[in-house]
Amino acid sequence: MGRIQSREVAGFSIVQRASKYDKISMVFFNKKKLTELEELVWPKVDNEIRNRFRTLKKSLCEKVVIESALLFKSGWDKFCDQIWFVESSENIIKSRLAKFRGMSEEKIDSILSLQLNSPQIKEKADKIILNDDDLKNLEEIINKTLKIV
Repeated sequence: MGRIQSREVAGFSIVQRASKYDKISMVFFNKKKLTELEELVWPKVDNEIRNRFRTLKKSLCEKVVIESALLFKSGWDKFCDQIWFVESSENIIKSRLAKFRGMSEEKIDSILSLQLNSPQIKEKADKIILNDDDLKNLEEIINKTLKIV
């Protein structure tokens, strides 16, 4: 088991183990505290993303992929020529988050409730990819689609 670290963020003690997926945060259970955290973090993240876009544009990078559950909320969709929505059934999402990230059902429900509903995102998407299979299948679909874009 990894080393445990704790720090105060938005009025909550955030406990973090050194392992990649073992993070515990009470922020997702309190929308007010989540908003406070976003106000602290998002300006820095947004600035970094915009800087990276400028750098990539200057380097004439052919394709850039942004993976973000909050693409529209962040405004980064304005940088996109195409928007792909990768969709999974709710049961599969919950199963994956519990299995691979060790999240409780309560935490999963809380996180999912904060994201835009699928119909809102799907309306804005240029392509919808179904991800109810394994990771290898998803990689094949994405690689095939990237070749024709």
